[in-house]
Amino acid sequence: MVFAHLERLFDQPPLQQESAFGLRKLIDSTNESVRALENLNHPETRRRLELSLTDKRVPTFERLIELLEQQSIALDTMSPSKGRGKPVNDPQKLKNLFRIDKGNKPVGNARVHAAAVGGKTGSPTHQCNSTTNQSQVLLATAVVEVKDNHGSLQTCRVLLDTGSQASLITASGANKLGLKRKEVHCQVTGIAASGVATANSMVSIQISSRVETEFTLTINALVLQKVTGDLPTFTCNPSGWKHLSGLRLADPLYYKTQAVDALLGADVLPEILRSNIIRGPKTAPTAQETALGWIVYGPTTTTTESKAVAHFGQFDLNSTLQRFWELEDVSSCRRFTAEEKSCEGHYESTHTRNPDGSYTVRLPFKETAEQVLGKSYESALRRFKQLERRLASNSGLKERYVAFMQDYFSMGHMELVPEEDLEIAP
Repeated sequence: MVFAHLERLFDQPPLQQESAFGLRKLIDSTNESVRALENLNHPETRRRLELSLTDKRVPTFERLIELLEQQSIALDTMSPSKGRGKPVNDPQKLKNLFRIDKGNKPVGNARVHAAAVGGKTGSPTHQCNSTTNQSQVLLATAVVEVKDNHGSLQTCRVLLDTGSQASLITASGANKLGLKRKEVHCQVTGIAASGVATANSMVSIQISSRVETEFTLTINALVLQKVTGDLPTFTCNPSGWKHLSGLRLADPLYYKTQAVDALLGADVLPEILRSNIIRGPKTAPTAQETALGWIVYGPTTTTTESKAVAHFGQFDLNSTLQRFWELEDVSSCRRFTAEEKSCEGHYESTHTRNPDGSYTVRLPFKETAEQVLGKSYESALRRFKQLERRLASNSGLKERYVAFMQDYFSMGHMELVPEEDLEIAP
């Protein structure tokens, strides 16, 4: 009976996919087996369990169950139900739904805090979907002119973010500008201090305003593959925002989803921001004057389907360990080619050791005609005929050539081909 319960306890199938239902099933099955063993009150089993414990402190079973239950509740809360959910179309039921499009962001010599907001980054995400009137948040963007390596001005779209400790630029943006990179090693972290990326280089960029022509600003920006996704993450209609009429906007197309080339952090924003602010209705964003023009940001409403995404970096421990062992593993024995095997056999059969400890080995001359000469017959014949034509047109050169070859023959440096070999095909 004991072994039956133990077999059921330890032979539970592993979870193929993390889910609240799977964890709850695992917890229930484990508890049933453990309680059954406790009810048996088997003294031998209890004694063996006590003897199997070491001096090291290990988590208790109750702690394990508590951890699994907490994970199950978290998954049940965060993961959308599959096959059971129904779309919520009643506006009254959607009043409490809200969206967050914000995070905290980083910089420093060793560690930087940053948040990527909206769009696709390839990192794990949590997102909310909606097709009703929801409060959305516009993030402040601006279009600036940046000087490239040739001194020409290139247009770039930037995100102004007071939550970032450093300024960032995408690798594609740095390549487009042809900027010289300085090697650094800085970890960029985001929400809950989760690892997002590592910046291996930094560039110095000079920004000019399209509005205040005399304004220029030189900043140092860390280079990342991607700074954030396309912004904004939703489509809005600015036609009803009368308080923005007549303003020289830093980003005239702030309401259209577009790529972002760089991020200006709190390290440079004090030099850009101005004090003038224009507020509209509660459902409209706010405008603030800057050296780059008027930026538009803040909550608004939209009736189109949108996504609010919170990004966090998560490193796969299994793949990291696998990569570590692959790098540290001794490479497997490489198979020799036929030529390498022949060289090894030649060495073993011809080498000798001299009294002074040195080795002597016969030179590995190639044996067949093709190995010695290669496939050079056609080339040699073509060059011979070319020489014959040249000698026929120059009698003096021909006489000297014949005399030299005769002298070469008489000295024994060459000999006639035997008649029996004349018919052998080359």
